[in-house]
Amino acid sequence: MFSSLSMKSKMILIVGFILICSVIGLGVFFGLSNAFPKKTHSENKSSDVLPKEDIKKEDEVKKEVKEQSQEDENSKSKKAMALIEDNDIDYYISKSYKVGTDIDAGIYKVVSDGENSGQYTITDKNNKNEVDFYEGKIFFNFRYVELKENESIYLVDADLVKVDENSRYSGDKYISGQYKVGFDIPPGSYKLVPTGQAGYVEISTSPMSDVIFSRYVEKEAYIEIKQGQYLTISGVDVIR
Repeated sequence: MFSSLSMKSKMILIVGFILICSVIGLGVFFGLSNAFPKKTHSENKSSDVLPKEDIKKEDEVKKEVKEQSQEDENSKSKKAMALIEDNDIDYYISKSYKVGTDIDAGIYKVVSDGENSGQYTITDKNNKNEVDFYEGKIFFNFRYVELKENESIYLVDADLVKVDENSRYSGDKYISGQYKVGFDIPPGSYKLVPTGQAGYVEISTSPMSDVIFSRYVEKEAYIEIKQGQYLTISGVDVIR
C-alpha cells in the first residue's frame, strides 16, 4: 500500500511520523525529570550557621583553653607554696618588709624586676617559713597590694613601690598587669582583643579581693570601668 503512494504522499507520511515520535520522546523526558529531580545546593546558606561537628570542635577548644588556664593557675599556686615551704627561701627573696617596722600600712604597688613576672607573699606570721599566709601570687609586670599592721611581705624578682605620681602607669600600650582606674587608666568603655587563643580580664573594687567581674576573653569584647576600680588584664589588648 505504501509503495503505491506518490512520492509527495510518502514524504508527508515520513515527516508526520518523525514529528509524532519527537512529541512522544519529549513527553517521556519531562515525565522522568519530574519524577527524579536533580539535587540542588542553596547559595544563600548562612555562613554563621556552623555544622554540628564544627560547633563541637569549637566548644572543645574553649574547654581546653579554660582547663589549660586553670592548670597554669594551679601550677603558679604550687610554686608560690613551694617557695614558702623551702628552707632556703632566703636565697629566692629579693626584698622583704614588715608593716609597722619597715613601712606603714596602706596600699602599695609591687613591680616585677624579673622577665615580666614577679612573686609576692603576704603573711601575718613572724616566721617566713610558715605556710599560713593571706596572699601569695605570681604576677605580670605590676599590681597593687593592701598591707595591714603586723603583716610582712616577701618579694621574689619584684620590688615594693609607694603609690604616688611617680608610680602612675604612663606606657603607650596597656600591658598585662593591674591598673587603678582613674590613676593608671581613665574610666570609660574599652574594647578587649585577645592576643592569643584566650586572655583574661578582672574588675574589682579593691586591689586583692572584691571581684565584681571576671572572664576569659576568647574574642573581641567590651567592658566599662569606673573611677576607683581595679582592672587586671592578661593576654589582651585594651583599646579605647
